[in-house]
Amino acid sequence: MAKFILCAALALVLTACGGGGSDAPTPPPAKTYAVDFFGDSTLVTDYADQVADAPTYASQDTGLRVKNEAVKGSVVVQSVGGVPILDLVRASDSKAVAANFAINDSAKISQDEYRAGLQDFVTTAKASGHVAILIESSPYVDNPAGEVGRQAYETIKAQVAAAMGATYCRLPVRVWTLAEKPDGLHPNDIGAKWIADNQLAPCMLAIK
Repeated sequence: MAKFILCAALALVLTACGGGGSDAPTPPPAKTYAVDFFGDSTLVTDYADQVADAPTYASQDTGLRVKNEAVKGSVVVQSVGGVPILDLVRASDSKAVAANFAINDSAKISQDEYRAGLQDFVTTAKASGHVAILIESSPYVDNPAGEVGRQAYETIKAQVAAAMGATYCRLPVRVWTLAEKPDGLHPNDIGAKWIADNQLAPCMLAIK
């Protein structure tokens, strides 16, 4: 009898203190959507003996699928493999589409053409049911004139994102050197991994 009373009392204590179960919150379900990347040569692996590009590293960081449509020398109003970028956006089955155009655009097309191209990209993305992400490009290391142009076009990109409700994926401030960009512009594996860890992955995980 005494043993029964003792066990009953212990059960009451455990229940009162939460000892009989767990109040730990259920972890959120893993995110499984995909992101398409459009842009220039800073998102591809053709430079500095890269093992992988920044979108691929971001996929490894997040577990999310990516499709990299970036092409060397491309601008926002161009085609990929002969297919207009906007047609690829319309046909995409990914949740989000992202673009980092700015560097080549600043040398090849006017600011008005660039602004209109970004607006078309965002409009098409939204009309097709995608989240639109405009990615801040990474800077030149040793080309002051090129950097002035890039920054001017990045200002337009940020303005378009704010005006149209697109996500502007900012690049955290850091000092870039030839150790991360051996040719002064294209990231090697060190640079690509840093961009993935500190810029692309956080923006991808923030998609709702």
